[in-house]
Amino acid sequence: MTTYDENISLQPRVGVIMAAAGTGERFGSPKGFPKTLSLLEGKPIIARAVKPFLSSPNFHSMVVAVPPGMVTVFSGILSGMSEKIIVVEGGANRIDSVKNALKALPPVANVVLVHDGARPLVSREVIENVALEAINHGAAIAAARANDTIKEASGDSEESDPYVLRTLDRKDIWRAQTPQGFKRTILEEALRKSNVANPTDEASLVEKIGHKVRLVESPEENMKITSREDLLPASAMAAALDRREFLANLSPDSRDLAPEAPDAMAAAARRTVSGLSVGQGFDFHRFAAGESPEGIALGMIRIPFAKKLEGHSDADVLTHAFIDALLGAGGLKDIGVNFPDRDEAHRGASGESLFRKTWDRLKDHFVFLYGDLTLFGEEPKIAPHADRILSAYSAILGVLPFRLNLKGKTTEKMGFLGRGEGLGASAVSLLLRKGPG
Repeated sequence: MTTYDENISLQPRVGVIMAAAGTGERFGSPKGFPKTLSLLEGKPIIARAVKPFLSSPNFHSMVVAVPPGMVTVFSGILSGMSEKIIVVEGGANRIDSVKNALKALPPVANVVLVHDGARPLVSREVIENVALEAINHGAAIAAARANDTIKEASGDSEESDPYVLRTLDRKDIWRAQTPQGFKRTILEEALRKSNVANPTDEASLVEKIGHKVRLVESPEENMKITSREDLLPASAMAAALDRREFLANLSPDSRDLAPEAPDAMAAAARRTVSGLSVGQGFDFHRFAAGESPEGIALGMIRIPFAKKLEGHSDADVLTHAFIDALLGAGGLKDIGVNFPDRDEAHRGASGESLFRKTWDRLKDHFVFLYGDLTLFGEEPKIAPHADRILSAYSAILGVLPFRLNLKGKTTEKMGFLGRGEGLGASAVSLLLRKGPG
């Protein structure tokens, strides 16, 4: 058995690894939108999971492991919560994600708590108890006692209706939760010696190296959100916690009046947390007389095309629609208000310059999640240029191109677009507000 420094209890520095790199397939999350970004009573699941750790005793730092390509998004959401949060890309499975996070955790953190980002209702009491047991005994996990009668299935348990092999004594059965806490040296040794392909938790690896793991009783409220059906009970518990916190922060005089209007207070509390914002944008430009040897501006790039579009700026109809959608999601009216055509400073302005200015106004307050763009017209065809356009937008937004979608539609020869007199575009944007507002 490895010998550990018993003086660690005199100077414990608790580091937290938040495992949030899952894609949420069982939850039914759309592509590019992991379940931990879903809202639970107005706040992202991941933000709820992170918050209780930040004020726990001896907390030193936290590393959040997220899906590939999502570091910017999660960093934006969590940036206002603490400067001690580091966001890294996770791995192919849970243990790879934990390994990646452990490498990024400052070496001074000598006790490590590993928590599932999909458990947003963990209490500070459970966190403190697990940390204390890990400090004193080397390894401990949050766990709930089994309340149901437990049956062990027959050999072929993968069949649709297996037989009962035997009934287990439920007083000896505990259901593992998180956080799971370890002295850092123990966790590092367990990960180094592990030959398990895809373990479901870290404690099982610690058990395999011969170290005892303490059980810390945890309530049912410390549930994991796996499917959408879990949101209903989780929302009820989150609302109760929010109201309790809201009441605790009221002045004594206000607290006396609080029970008379719980719904109004809950609504006020929800208005102060981050949430999703959706914006919709449209734009149309007619073709001008004459030819355009330099091509046409669409999606912040130049596309070879004989005609040109009329406009006070460069008439980039696709980008203008996208700008409108972003402004709408941010509650900043529309492009005509922000960049009026009566202002000579905007004459001939490129779609790219207006797009950059728009996102500069929004990026400190919002994280870009998704955009869907449509170009309407008989020609030019947009599909051959889609990759370049999406790359141009994503570079400014600081996201990967798969978080944008672009398509072209005709009007089946109907109307002014069908007659080839101009082009139209529509856009929808989905933003996540970073903080209060």
